[in-house]
Amino acid sequence: MGEIRVTCKTADSLPHDQIEPLQGRLKKRTDEQIEKICRSIIKHGWAFPEFIWQNKDHNYCLDGHGRQAAIPRLIEMGYAIPEIPVVYIEARNRDEAKELLLKCISQYGTVTQEGFEEFADFSFDFVDFEIPNVSFEGLKMGGEDGEDVNLEESAFNYQEQFGVIVICENEAEQEAVYTKLAGEGYNVKVVKT
Repeated sequence: MGEIRVTCKTADSLPHDQIEPLQGRLKKRTDEQIEKICRSIIKHGWAFPEFIWQNKDHNYCLDGHGRQAAIPRLIEMGYAIPEIPVVYIEARNRDEAKELLLKCISQYGTVTQEGFEEFADFSFDFVDFEIPNVSFEGLKMGGEDGEDVNLEESAFNYQEQFGVIVICENEAEQEAVYTKLAGEGYNVKVVKT
């Protein structure tokens, strides 16, 4: 059985099955995004604590829903889940806890392409990142010796994929095309541009 490391220090921790989601359907994650979270946890361990609001006998997750969503997949892959490092957040009631959750997911700044390229002067697998407004196309991964690293030669298990983009006239047509292709067994993703 694989082991997930805890790579941050907190005063408290909880078994994963004692943490309850608070956000409901606020955020949606694709299978691909869950896979990215799993790869991150496997590579870096549980690197950040989850923010928890305790209310009576409940431990509600304010920040960490993606990691919580990845746990069943990690277990399927044969990993033992350690106690989750947590930081307790104070809130007077559920409404204030939800407001704090929205603050956790808010971005009060924008990552720019130029700023990212200046920052990203180290070796990393940029395939597992999703940063709004940043394109990873054409970026080179810097190796430890300063040499460029080809994506196919990186530690990431790259698999070439092929796809087709269908431009629809409206949302109704998009739904009809999606339903038809999904019904024929294709792996279909919906995008808006």
